[in-house]
Amino acid sequence: MEEEQEIILPEIGSVVEIDNRKAKVVSLLNKTIVAEWEEYSEDEEKRIVVRHEEYKML
Repeated sequence: MEEEQEIILPEIGSVVEIDNRKAKVVSLLNKTIVAEWEEYSEDEEKRIVVRHEEYKML
């Protein structure tokens, strides 16, 4: 029999690694993580862009 593993969600404000990038957790709701990170655009004099992504915990 396969044991169910308990999902441990990160705390809001903590830094996690998602898709080889460091992201800050900004929200947790119903096992969904919303994280943000900064990307530096090579255009427009290295303008900082903040991106948000939602990740569903399976």
